[in-house]
Order: sequence, then structure tokens, then C-alpha cells
Amino acid sequence: MLVPAVDINEVIDAPSCTRVPGTQEWFLGLGNLRGQVLAVTDLSRFLFGVRGFRSAEHRVLVHGRGETIVGFAVGELRALRQFTSDIEDSTVTVNEVLKPYVKGVAVQGEQSWPVLSLQAIAASDAFLQVTLEQ
Repeated sequence: MLVPAVDINEVIDAPSCTRVPGTQEWFLGLGNLRGQVLAVTDLSRFLFGVRGFRSAEHRVLVHGRGETIVGFAVGELRALRQFTSDIEDSTVTVNEVLKPYVKGVAVQGEQSWPVLSLQAIAASDAFLQVTLEQ
């Protein structure tokens, strides 16, 4: 999957996080980013229920503006890619779980990749329901 560079403020090493009791397993906790509180989420676990974040060697995509920032921990960050074409409407088959978060498809040659919207994830009801049901 791809994430547009405009959705990412910066990429950082995984900060030390303080776990918050009573929260979802995908919510890794709160970290410190230059004096600002950063809520850190395991993106793979949130989307697929599979643990993707395993160690401090992984990267965190920082998303948001001003005082509202969120960190999405990713298990693998391959590279920055530049695409010559615009994002097209979704023509590839996308898992039902991903559909609300995919804003299109990037195509290069014969390959295509779903393009995730971190904004759509951060604004979704599922993401905002970080506390466990009591």
C-alpha cells in the first residue's frame, strides 16, 4: 500500500510509548515528540488485526496538524516513490476492511497499489473508539 507524502508530516523512529489501560490492542500508547504528546497506533493491527509493529527499529508516520497529531507505526517502510500519473478511482480489488480508507489506486506500468488516506483513518469512528467497550 502507499501513503501520499502530503499525508505525512514526518517519519520518525518509534518513540518509547506509555501504554494506556483500557484501550484497544492496536493503540500502542502515548509517546513524546519534541515535547508534544503523540498517540501511537499499530497501523497493521488496526486495519487487519495482525500485529505489525514489533520493535523500536520500526518507523512511525506522523500525521496531523497543530496540536492534533497521530503516529502510525508501520512494520516496513520501503521507499519514497514518485508517480507520473494521478491517483485513479479504485479499480483494484480491495479488502472490505480497507475500502473506507482507500482513496484510489496509483498505477505505474502494469503494477497498481491501493493508496491509503491517513486522514480517513484518523477521522473514522473505528479509530476514534480507542477505549475498550465496558
